[in-house]
Amino acid sequence: MQIKTRSRALQWGDISSAVVNFEGVRARHAAGKRPGRPQLIIVSNQVAGPGLTQKMTRDDWPNDITIFTPGAPAPDPWLPPAWESVDEAVAWCTREAAGVPFASLAPQTLVWKLAARAVLACTGHGGQMFNASEMPAIYEQFVQELQAFPAPPAPYLPQATEPELLTAAKVRLITGFSGSGKPAWASHAATHCPEPITYFDVSPLSRDAVAGALARELAARHLDTAQRAELPYGAGVDVLRAVHHHLAGTPVAIVIDNPPTGCRRPARPGIRTTFDATRTARPAPPRPDRFRSPPRHRDGKPQRVDGRQRGRCVR
Repeated sequence: MQIKTRSRALQWGDISSAVVNFEGVRARHAAGKRPGRPQLIIVSNQVAGPGLTQKMTRDDWPNDITIFTPGAPAPDPWLPPAWESVDEAVAWCTREAAGVPFASLAPQTLVWKLAARAVLACTGHGGQMFNASEMPAIYEQFVQELQAFPAPPAPYLPQATEPELLTAAKVRLITGFSGSGKPAWASHAATHCPEPITYFDVSPLSRDAVAGALARELAARHLDTAQRAELPYGAGVDVLRAVHHHLAGTPVAIVIDNPPTGCRRPARPGIRTTFDATRTARPAPPRPDRFRSPPRHRDGKPQRVDGRQRGRCVR
């Protein structure tokens, strides 16, 4: 690949030496001295001039030489566009960097970091190859569970009409007054649940961050390194759908705490989008025989506390 930056239309004289050198590369491939298929891609920030354009349209123009200019389709899907300026290149890369899942760096910061690494590689220091397995570390992708159930009180006094944590319902809404023990109920019930439960507090998140943050929690808990590497680059809801695809057939329960209920909470579409991204999940039937009975008073009756529990349990 050759990069040609010009302030005028690209001419044959700008690329002739690269084409001549490529003839030697092609000959070594033909002799079996180099593996693979030879291909020369010349990328320019300027369109081809009339003379070069006429030469490229002739029947004797080699099929393994491509002149890639602004506005032309990329000869390979892995190539970015041919940009006219550095500013255009930075803007395009920043938009692409925004789609890196679980990135801990701002998109523009990641772009400049990669640019610095590329410049360093051009000097010959640290090698001139970037392996795909190294990219998550270079991207500083952070895939760890950041949330956990709050510790239940000890001893825990159950309510008289406590619902089961897991049922056949896909989505459940449990409501109650503030301070009625909603997180305590969920935390205590989760300790007796035979299936993995993910706790997810929505309150510190903006609407657009809900799906991506939940995808991070589920990926950290349920996916291995190879599965995480297969996740797509894109919006948080797209990553959540991909995580859900990997979890197909795996019973997973999510307790969403502090869902939006007022003007200071994230807008409802953020939660709705999250549910829609996992709408194909199949809830496993409840298995009460695998739950241990909650503690009771000496008379055998559970303690009654005013108010009902609140939270969301998604199957």
